[in-house]
Amino acid sequence: MKQQGKLTILISLLLLLTVSGWAQKSKPKKAEVDLLAIPSLKINGPAEIKTCTGEGKRFALIGVFANLDTPEATVWTINGKQVGKGSHYTLDTASFAPGSYKLTAELIEGKCVAYDNRIIVVNECTPPKPVVTCYDEKLTVEAAQAEVDGGETVRITRSQVNGGQNYGQTSVAWFASAGTIRSSNDQAMLLDTTGVAPEATITVRVEVTSTEACKAEGATSVKIKAVSPPPVPVVVATCDTFKQSNARVDNACKNLLMDVARQLQAQPTAKLLIIGEQLPTEKARLDLTRASNVKAALTQGAIGITIDANRIEVKTQPGRTKQARVILIP
Repeated sequence: MKQQGKLTILISLLLLLTVSGWAQKSKPKKAEVDLLAIPSLKINGPAEIKTCTGEGKRFALIGVFANLDTPEATVWTINGKQVGKGSHYTLDTASFAPGSYKLTAELIEGKCVAYDNRIIVVNECTPPKPVVTCYDEKLTVEAAQAEVDGGETVRITRSQVNGGQNYGQTSVAWFASAGTIRSSNDQAMLLDTTGVAPEATITVRVEVTSTEACKAEGATSVKIKAVSPPPVPVVVATCDTFKQSNARVDNACKNLLMDVARQLQAQPTAKLLIIGEQLPTEKARLDLTRASNVKAALTQGAIGITIDANRIEVKTQPGRTKQARVILIP
């Protein structure tokens, strides 16, 4: 009996294990997820794109796809507004106002949605100040005439500034040690020398300065000529061989006049003054006739040389002699 009982218990245990194994086999398995097969879309580059207003930077953005069949159907949006379509998008920030923008790339395939975002930050930046290189410090200044008569106006010019970069706006100032600056501009000035003493030297200087503290300068000089002394009249002949109460020019006087005519030819700008005289006892106006006859001898070819009558003036002078004095005025 005891052995039969043990056998019954053993059979019961085997039946229990068999039923338990069948139930284990009949239980449904959980679905296994393949992580490598999940669709994904990533935008290349940093998570935040930073730029400045007006820089006009362009960013080439490319989608990186996995387990997706139609990358060309990717829709690109900025703050929800579509700006492009395809597997890549070129972002141009030239017209962006300062602020923050959200860029999204999204691809829908059936029930699958893949997307990625980037933040665009546009700042109002102060551009870096350009490097300033000053122009040469020396200018060439020239006067149209280096030496002039007092009272003349002289034009003074300067050269352009040479070299330099980013030196800003320039301004020009002219200076003169004497005289008056009548007018000036960036390149030239007019110097009036009225009132400047003879033989004085006027220094003219110019400065070109810029808003970036650059400076160039140059100078020249203008000399005032010495004043020539007034011409000194010289008595070059005296015809004193007139007979009493007579105004005829004799040969002795003509010989003197020939030498006078040669002097006039040698001095084209010189003139003559002939002063006639008479004795108190001679008839009136004989002095004028004597001076006029001397002039006629010079201007009408009586001595073989003809002088322009406009170069000869006649006068009279009270005296006590029978003569005509010939005076050369250089």
